[in-house]
Amino acid sequence: MTPKKIILAGLMCAAWASTVQAAAEFQYYVYPVGGITGISQSAGANQSGVAKYGGMIDEKYADIFFDATAQQTLIKSFKEEVEKKFPTAVVGGNQIRTSRSGKYVYEPYEKSECRPAFTVNYKDSFAIAIGVSRLSVYFNTYSDFTQVLIPITYTVRFVKLNGASVVFSKSETIYTGLTSTTASFFKPGTKEITPENIAKIKEALVADGLKMVERHVSAAATGFTPKQSNIGVVARDGDYFIFSAGSEVGFSSGEDYDAVNDTGEEFSFTVQYASNGVAVAVASDFSAEIKRATNRLKAGDKLAFSFSKQGKDDAKPSVMAIQYTAAADRKLTDKQVMDNALLSIVADDIGFKAPFNLIKHDADFARLKTQIRGEANCESTMFQTMSGFSDNSTKPRNNPDFYLKLDTFGSPVFTATGAGGATSKSIFNNTVTLSLVDRSSLVNQVFIGNHAYELERTGGKGLDVNQANEVNLKNAALISMEDMLKGFSANNKTIKIKSIAPGSITLTEPLQLSVFNQAKIVRPIAVGGSGKPPLLMPVSSEIAQLVKPSQDADTLQIKGEIKSNDLIMLGTSYPNNKPLLFCDDSRKRSFLLTPVLANPASLEGAIGRQIAFKAKGFNLVETDANYLNSVELALKEGFFSSQDVPKTIVTPFCVVVQEVQQLVKNDCPNNKCAGTSNLASGVRIFEGVNKIGESIAGAKFDYTDIESDALSQFVGFKAYEHHLNSLSVHKSKLH
Repeated sequence: MTPKKIILAGLMCAAWASTVQAAAEFQYYVYPVGGITGISQSAGANQSGVAKYGGMIDEKYADIFFDATAQQTLIKSFKEEVEKKFPTAVVGGNQIRTSRSGKYVYEPYEKSECRPAFTVNYKDSFAIAIGVSRLSVYFNTYSDFTQVLIPITYTVRFVKLNGASVVFSKSETIYTGLTSTTASFFKPGTKEITPENIAKIKEALVADGLKMVERHVSAAATGFTPKQSNIGVVARDGDYFIFSAGSEVGFSSGEDYDAVNDTGEEFSFTVQYASNGVAVAVASDFSAEIKRATNRLKAGDKLAFSFSKQGKDDAKPSVMAIQYTAAADRKLTDKQVMDNALLSIVADDIGFKAPFNLIKHDADFARLKTQIRGEANCESTMFQTMSGFSDNSTKPRNNPDFYLKLDTFGSPVFTATGAGGATSKSIFNNTVTLSLVDRSSLVNQVFIGNHAYELERTGGKGLDVNQANEVNLKNAALISMEDMLKGFSANNKTIKIKSIAPGSITLTEPLQLSVFNQAKIVRPIAVGGSGKPPLLMPVSSEIAQLVKPSQDADTLQIKGEIKSNDLIMLGTSYPNNKPLLFCDDSRKRSFLLTPVLANPASLEGAIGRQIAFKAKGFNLVETDANYLNSVELALKEGFFSSQDVPKTIVTPFCVVVQEVQQLVKNDCPNNKCAGTSNLASGVRIFEGVNKIGESIAGAKFDYTDIESDALSQFVGFKAYEHHLNSLSVHKSKLH
């Protein structure tokens, strides 16, 4: 008796019998990937300057601390933990095939040959992988001691093999450290760690890694919560099916879902739109027979679906969190590594109830897919055609509405020492901005979070400055995230189509070229019920797409088919505003310091964004080439329908941040200073060489008992605070 196709929509129901039962068993299979994603990929013959492990891994110390023995220890523990948490579901990579065969009783298999007695369908299978997405190494020398701090971010991922999508992920950073006398820490005359200390560090890293493996697999086992739902067809609109439930149960647009009715008959759908309480789908192309059966369904039919992850609410804008990726000729900077790590924390903490859909850009995912393809290789051809795994996906995804960019800033660190120098207190601020960049490379919204920190040390002991900085940056990042969740807004505008001709459409008003990248075609779909407004469903680029004109126009070329009641939906940027850039290096920053002062606040990037993105009459343009290149790569790796990222916008308008630090008076008897300082901060907007707008705010403060060699840092710290405190003043003048 031929078994029926297992019902799958993320997680699967096994309906092997030919009886009338639907979903006789709720079964899936888990295959633990046999390597540590991020550091287990062979470097091969790398080109000079190319990141060996993806950019966020310190290559030198990854090779030293995570040699083959250390990796094997972690992988062995990982597989053992997976077997404990999924005792009746673990299979080997070579058991994954295009069809299930052999016994219908679960039988694990770990051998490398491609002749197992029990195989599973890739549609019923998930890969689980442990990875290291970041490894940094900091050295801090004080007095006669050296401290090494090694923050490592471990990530666990559940990957749905049918579609190559991450259905669950969790990341966490653990800090491993070692303190030793400087004389014994390094080899004589070098900055190379002695073999004895390397052995101690490796032992500590492996011990911490084993803790993280157990914690992550436990989190995956409890966080990976598939469910089955009974859902009705409430209406038909031509080829479209309207379901009685939507994103709240797990539907997401652009994905395929299978279902059965109460007689066990099978159906397959491709969801076009999903929101809270409703989903719109068409019959999928899984097979001609199932497609015909699906298209015979009518309003009132009841179906059983299975889901493995949260759905995506298309009524909300989509935001893609973009991490920096290493360019072909250079590695990531330490700041970019830190920004990526913080963005990962923010992305993990943004919940389902956010006013937007978050799409995570996983810079290691391409490596993970290569790893999976290399291990689940008994039917290697299936990965050449599987959506998501194939080099050329046949299902382009609708582009995100916004890209999320994170930037970090830190004040000068002011340190005051106690009597005899035995104790010290360092104070500093960290600021994080989250910017929403639209598809036209315009900064649409900016949110800011700041957190102050006091670091106390006694006898040179206490938190490492680098660790305190990381902790405080995380605090600031989460504050900026809360600011974004509270302040996010998106008011889309729609333009009607006046007429349709072969290959072109005419709109009721011109479409501004400056916001063309934000334009998308949406189709009104009736959802049934009197008084209910139609859904505005984004039209896939496979059905119809606009051709970018060379100037503002009301007549546009199109590819594909469009309907007369379709609409053109725009984003929230103001098309009539003037593009505004940060001024070039010759005027990038203007400040005046008294000669004894040498620590500018270095907050221009945050201040400039917060003030300029909403300056009346202007649209701030994102010009960070590294970031825009990373956006382009993320769109390509994610199989999005368009990878058009505007990188050059010519405009005579630019903005520059101003800062003044001056000592009006200063007296330092016995190296203890007292006096008065003047501060000023603000921005100026130029058209060419002409200043056309500005906002400057000044302040004065007195100080006493400041050590002379720390005076510059102290005034810089106060200037940083003044920049932040003046934001409301600048906004009132320029917004």
